[in-house]
Amino acid sequence: DNTKVYCIDNGMEDMRAVYNKDENTLEWTTEHLSTFAALDASQEASWTTANGTSGSGTLQAALEAVDEVGGTIVVNKNATLSNANFTIKKNVTIQGTGVITATVTNEKQHAFTVAPNSTLTLDGITLKIDGNTGYGFDVQYDATLTLNNRAIVDISSSKPEDTTNPGKINVNNSVITANNIRGNFSNGGVWTIGTGSEVTIDTCQSHGFSASAIIVENGATVDIKNVADGKLEIQDGGVVNVTNAGTADSDTYDAVYLHENASNGLIVQEGATLNVTAGKDGNDRIELSTAAASK
Repeated sequence: DNTKVYCIDNGMEDMRAVYNKDENTLEWTTEHLSTFAALDASQEASWTTANGTSGSGTLQAALEAVDEVGGTIVVNKNATLSNANFTIKKNVTIQGTGVITATVTNEKQHAFTVAPNSTLTLDGITLKIDGNTGYGFDVQYDATLTLNNRAIVDISSSKPEDTTNPGKINVNNSVITANNIRGNFSNGGVWTIGTGSEVTIDTCQSHGFSASAIIVENGATVDIKNVADGKLEIQDGGVVNVTNAGTADSDTYDAVYLHENASNGLIVQEGATLNVTAGKDGNDRIELSTAAASK
């Protein structure tokens, strides 16, 4: 009952194997010749690496197993990562329906860093990043973070000197909730908020949503409120709400501001909505740098 069979030719596909008590065998149906692995599903996680090795154990052990070559991890149950400080150096997928609780204990560390030319995909996972210090994600230039279903708390994007392409964050039919962030919710990156997704940023001591580019697709919503500071493209059907931007003692920061490098300007397509309300000290403005061409 605690064993699952996966096809590991390309990731980990659950074969829905059934245990035959009379024959003492696991049975499943396949339409093609493949490589299969029978793994202990009673453990926190199971994994297969890009080299084809498989195993089961803690989520920590799974992340260490795929560290050098990449691979796929299935989370079998709720898991905890204490003192989280992981660097994704290859292509890694973490899938399942459990809840991962990661704690960051060092103010200079990120729970996950996605290195250049690497991809981290979270599929069906709820990821909660706790702790009063540190950061959630560092999606570096030429790296990609993709979310397929569920949540993260805090993301930042940093730029090594020898790269020019900002990190990519793709949110597909997922939910991101960020509460009580002591700095920026984000600091760079190219964001695509896909159809059916919701991003809620509530209470940041600095910038709410700072990015190289943000695209909000049809049916997606971004709700930003109670932030100190403030290419934004909202496609047909997308909605962005900005409420309570700025601070009571300063009108320096605008609810929506485009940097001089935002050459594509502010794009709100027909059928899309951008709401800016209740700015602190009258701070409900939209400001474009003189170098940012308004579309």
